[in-house]
Amino acid sequence: MHAERELKRLAEVKSAVRRRIARRRLEIAAQLDRAIVPVRWVDRAWSWWKKVSPMAKLAAAPIGTWLFGRLFKRRKAAGSLMRWGPTVWSAVQGFLHARA
Repeated sequence: MHAERELKRLAEVKSAVRRRIARRRLEIAAQLDRAIVPVRWVDRAWSWWKKVSPMAKLAAAPIGTWLFGRLFKRRKAAGSLMRWGPTVWSAVQGFLHARA
C-alpha cells in the first residue's frame, strides 16, 4: 500500500517534469526563431555574393572598404560593444539561469 502511493507520487512528478520540458522546448523554439533571423539574412547575402562575377567583386572591394571605414570610424560604440558584449551576455545568462 505504501509503495503504491509512492509510485503514484513519482508518476505525478514525472508528468510535471515532462510538461515542463515540453513547455521549455516550445519557448526555446520561439526564441531560436527570432535569433536566427540575422543568420538567414547573412545566408541570403552570401548566396547573392557567390552569384556576383569576380570582376564585380574586385570593383566592390574598395567601395566596401571605404563604406566600412565611413560607418565605423566615427562610432566608438562598435568597439565597445565588441569588447564588452560577451561579458555582458555572460552576466545576463548567469542571472537568467540562476532565476530558473
